[in-house]
Amino acid sequence: MSSWGSWATTCVINSQPPPDDKACFQGNRVDANGCCELPRFVAREINTKCDEEFKPLSPRLPPEVQAYEGSCVIECLFNVTGMFKDGKLQQDKIAQQLKKTIGVDRNFAPLLGGIVTDCYRLVMDNPANSFKPIPVKPGRPGCSFIPQAYMNCVKSELFENCPKANWTAADGCDLLKQKLNVGCSYYSIMIGKKGLKS
Repeated sequence: MSSWGSWATTCVINSQPPPDDKACFQGNRVDANGCCELPRFVAREINTKCDEEFKPLSPRLPPEVQAYEGSCVIECLFNVTGMFKDGKLQQDKIAQQLKKTIGVDRNFAPLLGGIVTDCYRLVMDNPANSFKPIPVKPGRPGCSFIPQAYMNCVKSELFENCPKANWTAADGCDLLKQKLNVGCSYYSIMIGKKGLKS
């Protein structure tokens, strides 16, 4: 494991989830969709609604800048679909929701059951995800780290176990898998050639 991967693992125990290292974004010759395009997590119209309402309230931070709250857009997706309620993931609702989106893809459907359960355990067992959020802009509650961590886990697992029929094997795809293995977020490998300009 690289030094920045070890640093991330150490920090996660003590406080909120650590930010991505710059190395997660650098040197990517392709983005995640160029290797394995994943099915939608939620319906497009829900995504659009949450983007319009919450994106201006919680802008993405640059790499290595510590976030004190999770993504408000992702929390909105989970709230609207019933996957997150009263500060807790709703495992049954998650299974139902993802069955309607990821589960309709015959190649990805067999992966879903194990990933839903494993990611629930991984996210809830990590105390960093339950860190009390502090909003970027005062006057509203902070957005939880939990939905963001769960979505990241599901997408990372689907990418790492991408069905052979969906895996393009493009130049640079194996590097993206390696980055996930040392703690980079799925978001960071979605940036691809654009790197830190995104």
